[in-house]
Amino acid sequence: MRYIFTEEDVREAAERVIKRIMKQQDTYSPTDRPILYLLGGAAGSRKKHDQRSAASGKV
Repeated sequence: MRYIFTEEDVREAAERVIKRIMKQQDTYSPTDRPILYLLGGAAGSRKKHDQRSAASGKV
């Protein structure tokens, strides 16, 4: 099976993908759900905690 895509088809598909990605970023914005940061659920928060624990000798 062979598909023929025009340049306009590709452009429209790229726009849809970009819009979807941008919408997902807005969904996971820190200001949208700040409680995750307070509970330590933010990405990278565990790493910072582990570094502090390792520095104090507690792991």
